[in-house]
Amino acid sequence: ILYKDNLKYNLEQIRKYVEPETKICVAVKADGYGHNAILTAQLANEVGNIDYFAVATVDEAIELRDAGIKNHIILLSLSIPKEFHDLFEYEITPLVFGKDYIELLSQAADNYFKDDDKKFSVHLAVDTGMGRIGCYSNEAAEQAKLINSSNHLELSGMITHFCVSDSLEEKNQEFTKIQYEDFCKAVESVKAAGINP
Repeated sequence: ILYKDNLKYNLEQIRKYVEPETKICVAVKADGYGHNAILTAQLANEVGNIDYFAVATVDEAIELRDAGIKNHIILLSLSIPKEFHDLFEYEITPLVFGKDYIELLSQAADNYFKDDDKKFSVHLAVDTGMGRIGCYSNEAAEQAKLINSSNHLELSGMITHFCVSDSLEEKNQEFTKIQYEDFCKAVESVKAAGINP
């Protein structure tokens, strides 16, 4: 019961420190880090103004949808082609990067939505130093153009992973600053290409 109060308190404090229009994403992957993903999402929604929940797998997202969670859900890992149908069906926002992957998802969206003019939201992943998922910052604009040239995909956000941002060590703080600057370059390049990231 104590952690429920802590979660509410933490979210209330975050809201006090960010601009009112700032979107908040609550990570509930790994069953809410052991605290029950559904309960965590429900409690977060009681506080209000939660824009996204983040999960690690498509199955985790489906579990939230089946429990009645209506917020946007972002998938923090790459989905595989056999999961694409579930992305569309359950309105799960995937991470994308790379020409081949974007084109593969675009073709799947064309097949799923057929004659419908619906645009399906995706987030462009940018690798700023973790070395796991994402395009390089100097590739972001071209990949954003590729996404928005698709019949049924639409860039609705950009994402990176500040992998040591919770560290108090000076070298890690410096690395996070470098990552942040690199991510800002990626965002600005997409804006310069006439796309709202």
